[in-house]
Amino acid sequence: MEEATVLTLFRNMMGENNQINKFDDDSLLDWTEIDKGGFGSVYKARHRKMGHDVAIKILHDVNVEESLLKEATFQKVFSCNFVLRVYGMYKGIPPNEKVKQKGMVMEFMTRGSIMDLCKNLRGPPPFSLACRLILEVASGMRFLHSMGILHRDLKMQNVMLSEDLHAKLADFGLCTMSATCCPSDEEETEISGTVKYMPPEAYDINYKPVRSFDVYSFAIFLWAILSGEEPFPTAHPSRLRKCIAKGQRPPLDDLSKTDKAGMSDLLDLMQKCWNGDPTQRPTFEEITPMVENVYSKHKSKIIHEVYEVLKQLDSDSLEELHNPILDEKDKIHEQDSTICEPLQEEQREGDFISESHETKKSPLVVIIDPDTDKEISVYEAYKKGLIDEDLMHEIASTGWDIHCVALYDDL
Repeated sequence: MEEATVLTLFRNMMGENNQINKFDDDSLLDWTEIDKGGFGSVYKARHRKMGHDVAIKILHDVNVEESLLKEATFQKVFSCNFVLRVYGMYKGIPPNEKVKQKGMVMEFMTRGSIMDLCKNLRGPPPFSLACRLILEVASGMRFLHSMGILHRDLKMQNVMLSEDLHAKLADFGLCTMSATCCPSDEEETEISGTVKYMPPEAYDINYKPVRSFDVYSFAIFLWAILSGEEPFPTAHPSRLRKCIAKGQRPPLDDLSKTDKAGMSDLLDLMQKCWNGDPTQRPTFEEITPMVENVYSKHKSKIIHEVYEVLKQLDSDSLEELHNPILDEKDKIHEQDSTICEPLQEEQREGDFISESHETKKSPLVVIIDPDTDKEISVYEAYKKGLIDEDLMHEIASTGWDIHCVALYDDL
């Protein structure tokens, strides 16, 4: 689809009351560069009015406004709890720059990407956490595909992590409407992305992206998060294309030796998803319940494993916590919700709700931060010293998720 057509479509969908917000230098304080590359830079800054940190993605190319607007619009219109939230567009002069730049203002994810997590842990995350992350990625992709959206660059680096290690899909720079949503003469034909995650059919000059493209990428992502490393780390791109076209895939020998319940199911799913015949790959509608079934076998361990990972990542800051006090406003209640509630429900009623993810009663722990008078998660309350470790583990023993509030309420 032509980029102008995509933008016109999205602007119509968003309506007058939901336009992309505009931010300038007066809106953002305390800039810190957190990533830099040939594409541009990513900064963290404090939003003056919202009172919390945001991420600003700046691209070096001066002709990127339409591309950034397209990416921002995708993420704003098609958003759920597993898609990174976009606040708007930035135009100004960042620190150490001499001319005006254009960028995108997004939700700041404190834990970086899943790739960062694997590097920090020097290996894969604990199995129950890995399963939860895989389920959240599959759920996010299912939502996007249900809306007719292809991601086209799904990989560990593009899955960001919240404070409590929940996953959100990011980097929609290559995102397109799927062929089923576009007239045949407007289908996207340009193929780009990360070679290691691209299916063999994508190397055909006449290939047009379809949903099975993302399914193949998901298979490589699945291998990467379970092994804790990038596939084909030393392969040259041109040689890798030939090997993938001939059927070569990342090795399964080490993963197959794991005796974790459900690992064989994930390996079987992985091989179905990277099948050389794209018509034989499952859809995310089929993938999600398969992954959820595996996660259900390990969900009872998630609180402990997440806590241990966070303790490892934050060992210094956790040791400083003392004299926790439970706020008198703390309360426990039940709330109806779905696992992936769209932020703009009125635009997406009826989309992306499977039988396993239908509205259901779920026990939630709600804690009020006395500083902001806003709801925060159990772990955030522990980290701020509002509850002690014993109470945190008591909550864990009930089976509640360590970040159940944020899972249902996009705080």
